[in-house]
Amino acid sequence: MKKRNEPHDAPSREFALWKTITLGVRRDARALLKDLEENGFTACDDAVDIMAKPAFAVARRKTKIGLVIVSVGDLGFTEATPLRDIYRQARKIGLKLCPAEAGPQFRLQYGDQPCNEWLRVAMKAITGADGRPHVFRVAHDGDGRWLDAPWANPNCTWSPRSSFLFRR
Repeated sequence: MKKRNEPHDAPSREFALWKTITLGVRRDARALLKDLEENGFTACDDAVDIMAKPAFAVARRKTKIGLVIVSVGDLGFTEATPLRDIYRQARKIGLKLCPAEAGPQFRLQYGDQPCNEWLRVAMKAITGADGRPHVFRVAHDGDGRWLDAPWANPNCTWSPRSSFLFRR
C-alpha cells in the first residue's frame, strides 16, 4: 500500500531543457551583486548574505548548464510536500541540484521573466546569518525583478503548484 503523499508512479516523461545559462562569467560574488544592481535587479538581504558565505562559490571557468522547470506536481505529488522529498524524487528521475551560483546567474540571464513568476533554485541550502538554511528564488512581481533567498528547511512543504529549477 502506498504511504500518504508518496509520489504517484515516477513521471515517465523526460523534462525538456528549458534554458541554458553560463556559470563562471563573473569572478566572485561581489561582481555578481554589482551586475545585478547595474542591470536593475534587486537582491534581498538574505540573498546578499548567503552569497558572502564560504558555501557560495563561482565557477573558475565558463560552464554552461541546462535548466528545467519542474513543479512538485510534475514529480507526482498531489499534496504539500517537504523539500527533502521533492529533492529525493527529482534525483530518482535523473535531475540534479544546481550549484549555488545558478541563482544569481539565472537572475542576470533571465531579464524577460514574466510578472508574477517565482522560481526556486533547487540547490543545497546555505545557512544564513539568521542560522536558517536558504536557497535562491528568482522572482518578478509588481515591485520588480528579484533575487530572493527564502528559508529552505528540509521539512518546509511546497504545494504541487510550486516550481523549482533543476539541472538536467
